[in-house]
Amino acid sequence: MEDTTGATSTTADLLLDIESGEHGIRYKEDKLEHLVSGVWTEIEAEDNVRYQDSKLQYLVNGVWTDIELDCTKDSGDIHPDDVSGISATAGDGQISLMFNDPTDVYWTGTKVVRKAGAYPKSIRDGVVVLDNKTRGAYATTAIIDIGLTNGTTYYYHFFPYTDAGGINANAVNRISGAPVATAKTYKIYGVQIDLTNSNPETSVTYTDDAVGMTGGSSVWDTMPIFKDIKPCLFKNGAVVGYLNKNNFAQFEDGTIADITSGAAGDVMIEFPKAGLVMSTVGDIVTLKMTDNPSDPNFHYYAHTRTVEGEKEHFYLGAYKGYVASSKLRSLSGKAPTSNQTIGTFRTQAQANGTGYENSGFFQLTFRQALYLIKYKNLNSQATVGIGYSDNVNNTAPLDSGTLDSSGMTYGNTTDGTVRMKLFGLEDFWGNVFEWIDGVYNSANFEILTATNSFNDVSAGYTNRGIGSSANIGGVMSKPQGTTETGFVLKKADGTDTTYFCDCVVLYASSLYYFGGAYTVPEAHGAFQLVGGGSSTLIDPGVGARLMYL
Repeated sequence: MEDTTGATSTTADLLLDIESGEHGIRYKEDKLEHLVSGVWTEIEAEDNVRYQDSKLQYLVNGVWTDIELDCTKDSGDIHPDDVSGISATAGDGQISLMFNDPTDVYWTGTKVVRKAGAYPKSIRDGVVVLDNKTRGAYATTAIIDIGLTNGTTYYYHFFPYTDAGGINANAVNRISGAPVATAKTYKIYGVQIDLTNSNPETSVTYTDDAVGMTGGSSVWDTMPIFKDIKPCLFKNGAVVGYLNKNNFAQFEDGTIADITSGAAGDVMIEFPKAGLVMSTVGDIVTLKMTDNPSDPNFHYYAHTRTVEGEKEHFYLGAYKGYVASSKLRSLSGKAPTSNQTIGTFRTQAQANGTGYENSGFFQLTFRQALYLIKYKNLNSQATVGIGYSDNVNNTAPLDSGTLDSSGMTYGNTTDGTVRMKLFGLEDFWGNVFEWIDGVYNSANFEILTATNSFNDVSAGYTNRGIGSSANIGGVMSKPQGTTETGFVLKKADGTDTTYFCDCVVLYASSLYYFGGAYTVPEAHGAFQLVGGGSSTLIDPGVGARLMYL
């Protein structure tokens, strides 16, 4: 064939310009045909066809003869009617389309084609968004075209067609739209604790967007922040793949995940970036969290190494730590390592590479806050589970992974021989304590914190003020209660069933460990935080948990 420049082209090239059937010409069953008085007639001398001066011509006896183009809808009843009721609603990175298909008897389907920059000239001139063969399917239900660029105008052409190849390409079957970024509505979830009320449940009330929610409800797992807590296989500072929340031995797609050998990585829980603020006025403690990644009224210490809020996620080992080849790991089916100093665990965590640490103080405050907002109850053993902490029946720590197929939360509120799990963290409390880095009590009872460069003597740490005038310990009735000091002990006037229900300690010149051990029923729970450890302490009931930040 020839084009207007004299260069040669092919029938296929021509058909890209003049869509099959669109202008009364089609290519069907290896034949080039044109519509003459409603009848499809084969064009002979196929290789002698050209498109010139807006006319399709073929060569007959050396003369270029116009091919009759018949694309009116009433010509042989070949083409369906127009679509109607077309609408395009712009969204964030998407456009929602609705339309009514033609009602005539010739209609077989409607193809919707999208193009940026100009309307599609044919079915092949763009991206086919939809090929609908169910009449009226999108009259009241939108087809949502996703993955678009905000601010870019997209042009849509609706092509009704027949089973014989007839296509209605009328310009009335068009619409355009440009996706727009919509302002996200962020959530603030809050609780207020009235410390004049010793009842661990009724002393807590919801505030802000938590009002109307039910403490402990599974609905919380679908809400911002909570829904984005995910188990994953993690290696060399990166997610290998996300795991099935109901079976950590599988990836989300059901394929097997190696969570035991260590060769594929560690089993970690990913926590999304969220802001936290905590304050105490008199006997009222107020705690709030937001999914807004940059609210100036909140702090993002849990997602900070050097610049506040710099990290989009932090990761904690799904299990208590296990040491292999001098590295602290988080693997299923392993006995938790204990009987080591915090400094030894810290070195073993950092041996995994840059960003790996022993679990930190601000990350602990973050998960304690998550617990309190979700459950609206200071008594964690009565809401989630006692945890593995029975001094009669328990004789040794449990190996990791027995709750791999128990979902993200599991526990028994009456039996201390059953371990618990919360936010995907097996033994959130119980089984063995875990050392907490980045917090230290000075000799003068100053509370010192850090987000990086953890060490045994608080070198380079920030002074958060004096927490006490003497060594104190017992069941917590009041925490320090600030964003920077979290649930460090301030007063200990409670019992196992009042106030925070957890035994807490604040001693001078001390490091911290958290959570409870397998034979210590009176000291375990979401707020069980011991600020009474030394840099030389080793104990069979004290282990660690791997962190990446």
